[in-house]
Amino acid sequence: MEHLKFIFSAVIIWTSSYGQGGKLLVGEQLRYVERFGNIWLDCLTPDNTSVWCRVGWLKGTGSRIENGSHYAMYCNGSLEITNVTADLVGAERPYRCYDVNGMLEHSNSVIIEVKNLPTPVVMNVTVVEGDTARLTCNVEGAQPPPSEFRWYHSGLLLEGERFSDLILREVKHWQYGNYTCVVSSDDNTATGSGLLIVFYIDVVNTTATNVVAVLNSSDVIHFGCQASGVPMVTDIAWSFPPNINVLDTIDFLSEYVTTSSEVIGRKGFGHSGLYNCTATNGITEKTVTFSLTIKGPPEAPNGLTLLSLSAYAAHVMWTAQFDGNDPVISYHVIVWSNRNNFTITSNQSTILLTKLLPNTLYRYKVVAQNGFGNGSSSDDAEFKTLSLPPFSPPSNVQVVLISSTAVNISWEIPQFNSSVDTILYTYIWYTSQVGGNLHAAKRSSAELIVNNKTDVIISNLAKGTQYLFTLCLGNKEGRGPCKEVVKTTLKTAPSPPVISAVVINSDSIQLSWAIEDDGGNPSLLYSLRQRTDPNDGGVLLLSRAALDDMQYLVEHLMPNTSYWFSVVAHSDSGDIAEVSSTLVITKPLPPGTPVSVLAKRNTVTWLPSNGTNQKEGASSFYIVEYMLGTSDWHIDSSTFRTTEPILDITGIEAGRVYRVRVRAGNSGGLSDWSDPVMFTAVIRQVAQVAATSESVDDTVVIAVLCTSAAVVAIITIMIIVVSFLIYNRRQKIRKSCYSNLVY
Repeated sequence: MEHLKFIFSAVIIWTSSYGQGGKLLVGEQLRYVERFGNIWLDCLTPDNTSVWCRVGWLKGTGSRIENGSHYAMYCNGSLEITNVTADLVGAERPYRCYDVNGMLEHSNSVIIEVKNLPTPVVMNVTVVEGDTARLTCNVEGAQPPPSEFRWYHSGLLLEGERFSDLILREVKHWQYGNYTCVVSSDDNTATGSGLLIVFYIDVVNTTATNVVAVLNSSDVIHFGCQASGVPMVTDIAWSFPPNINVLDTIDFLSEYVTTSSEVIGRKGFGHSGLYNCTATNGITEKTVTFSLTIKGPPEAPNGLTLLSLSAYAAHVMWTAQFDGNDPVISYHVIVWSNRNNFTITSNQSTILLTKLLPNTLYRYKVVAQNGFGNGSSSDDAEFKTLSLPPFSPPSNVQVVLISSTAVNISWEIPQFNSSVDTILYTYIWYTSQVGGNLHAAKRSSAELIVNNKTDVIISNLAKGTQYLFTLCLGNKEGRGPCKEVVKTTLKTAPSPPVISAVVINSDSIQLSWAIEDDGGNPSLLYSLRQRTDPNDGGVLLLSRAALDDMQYLVEHLMPNTSYWFSVVAHSDSGDIAEVSSTLVITKPLPPGTPVSVLAKRNTVTWLPSNGTNQKEGASSFYIVEYMLGTSDWHIDSSTFRTTEPILDITGIEAGRVYRVRVRAGNSGGLSDWSDPVMFTAVIRQVAQVAATSESVDDTVVIAVLCTSAAVVAIITIMIIVVSFLIYNRRQKIRKSCYSNLVY
């Protein structure tokens, strides 16, 4: 009864799983089994429950498995494989379970591999010392793959090496020997070994490698080395600086090769250098180096150079040479001349020599010193100190007047000692007196250089002027102290004034004059006289007056009148210049405004002002201006100039109304414009009068129409009559607002 209940429950579970649908499962996709061992495979539903008597198994490409010698299938879906061999498993023979009723999909595949761990293979490796060696532990075909690698060298575990490749960088020769690889796979281990062969040469010194010897010593210096290696050393050789006497020997022993080299004879600086012992075995080579240093006094400096120079000091430098393989401690500078000598020490390759004598030739040389003594001295060099400027002024300075504008200056040069070089020049500076102080602001000053002379003439001086003359001696180093001498030039009478006049208007004139030569009298006085007749005494406008600008404005004169003006210059010493005179004519008064202006049939006439007004002058010319209608004057107007009180206007349009006005003028100016009158232009055949601008300089050509005297008289009478009529009617014309009128 219990057995039936179990079967009934399984059927219910199986039916429930079917109802769900899905895909069968077989768990892990890769399984391992020992050779000839047994392995179980389970087939589960999607909810991980066992199936019951409804499952079959497939192998490879789909072959059904039947119970037999190696297979046993159970109702719970399990498959047991016994006595497993390689022909039952492998990647090409995967296993799958399936639903015999076809309700569920086939399961995924599971691959079964027979466990296999072959003996690792480690190949022998040969490298040269210093290269990189790679040893590989090969376990091809291991199932499952190895989980761990361990390496041993001569039985000692190499910590941290956990991979199939063992990489040794910069291999040393002591790393040669057997290397063992231990491989772990699942619970199995396998061991394999390989040999690392290192080719090398080892060279060591058997004597000191750094040797110091004294210059010119005769001691024998010995260098020795010993070499060994794999393969064995086949050759050993020395290299050393050229041109030296070296004896070397080589001994081959069973395991080592020894060699020695001896430096014999007197030692020079050329023996210093590197001595190399090099061994080879046909595969590689190695060198051990020995150093020989010969020390002695330093070599002589060269390149002695003068950097700067003065009268009492010199700055020199030099170039250090080979120091004898020992640092230079100091330099000794030996200085001498025909006047003194000394030695001074410096710890640098430059020095400032002081307390020298001026204008002196010095020679010097330099000796370098180190711990082995003084070296040889450099070649001699020389320099000459600068001389001093003269320390005394010129002596016996004489300033002699040779004219009112020139002096002769002479002097003597004192004797100087050897510290002062040859006197090359005399510097002379001179200035005139201003305000009683020769050292204050200068009225005039100049300078000159006199070479190889002790006298000079200075000309173009101001007359009657006090001068300060300053003399200094000099050479190429500069000037010395100076000597000052004061001298006053002679005075003479001033030259006659040169007068000029500018007529300002009818009653005033601006006078000015200039003095070409004041005769050494910078402060002159002036007298000015005015005359209307050159023979009378006239009026004295100035009497010995001081006028720095030499100008005078004369006012309240008569118009259009001739005046004579004379100027006299007086010096403070009483000298009087010649009298200078000039004639000036004042301007006339401007004329009065023309009257009785009449315009008829293109002809304009007028009368000059009657001149009864004392403020009016006579007319010299007239300016006539006309324009159309009521246009603005000076914009649309035209002008003519004439010397007669009549004018025929040409170039106008017939039938048009014009306005015209007149003004008079002379050299004193222009009158006001007359009141304008109006006329209507007509066509007439008349001679033209040339038109000009309003400028008083234009020329007006008036055509003369009548030539006979009778005709002239008749025209004059007609003009008078017409002028009278125009005068009477002018007021009427204005009131008619310039309507067209025909006379």
